[in-house]
Amino acid sequence: MLKDKLIVLMKNFMERQEPSLPKFLIKLIEMKIKLPTSYYSFYGEDAVLQGILERYKFDNGEDFRLSYIDIGAWRPIKGSNTYFLYKKGFKGTVVEPNPYFKKLWDSVRPQDQYLQFGCSNSPKDSLQIFHPSAASNTMNTEFMNKISIGQQLEIRSQLEVDCLTLEEIIIRHQKINSDPFLLDIDIEGSDFEVIKAFSFRTNLRPALIMIEEWLGQNQNINSSNIFKYLESKNYLLIGKTVLTSIYIDKQSKLYKLNILN
Repeated sequence: MLKDKLIVLMKNFMERQEPSLPKFLIKLIEMKIKLPTSYYSFYGEDAVLQGILERYKFDNGEDFRLSYIDIGAWRPIKGSNTYFLYKKGFKGTVVEPNPYFKKLWDSVRPQDQYLQFGCSNSPKDSLQIFHPSAASNTMNTEFMNKISIGQQLEIRSQLEVDCLTLEEIIIRHQKINSDPFLLDIDIEGSDFEVIKAFSFRTNLRPALIMIEEWLGQNQNINSSNIFKYLESKNYLLIGKTVLTSIYIDKQSKLYKLNILN
């Protein structure tokens, strides 16, 4: 932390000196004092998240403690939207029905609560497996057919898995962590089905939602089911990556960011 503060001070000093120094010298010093940044999401979702948290700190002079619920977690590092938070010392709950990944999560992210369940409105469902480590394994038949046809893949096996509703998952998370939380949900085609069955009671509301939102060709996001539903629940769209939409709860302290008001 001290090193980072010294680098920031050096950057500020360099900005004041810039008019009086040759450009090549400025570039050389910038390369030496550049802060290292690592991102793990496929499409920059964690970079957006970092920007939100940094803006909150800028506006309020303090860190925003954010836990997380990562549903459809897949791998603990590769493609993870929450590993950035884990590295910062935040803790959360990860939900992944595929037993293939449990040992990996236990080894790499032992501080997380790991729930080996599917997220569904039914107590049990069938996990369709293209490959044990595939990101596209799904409990959604329509999504399965889309992947199978589009990527010329065949289902190798099926696995009946126990499931929890979104509300049950959040309640389990809040038993171990009372901090405001990010809901990161990526369940291969069933995202809207699960989110629309959730009550959004005040004590269960996520401060932020990252949700996979597929848009059709030439479709405006304002016409999507997820956008319209979350807007009706008092959430504001603040970011969109290739596949993920990012919403903020208007009832959350995070909504008080100067850039949003």
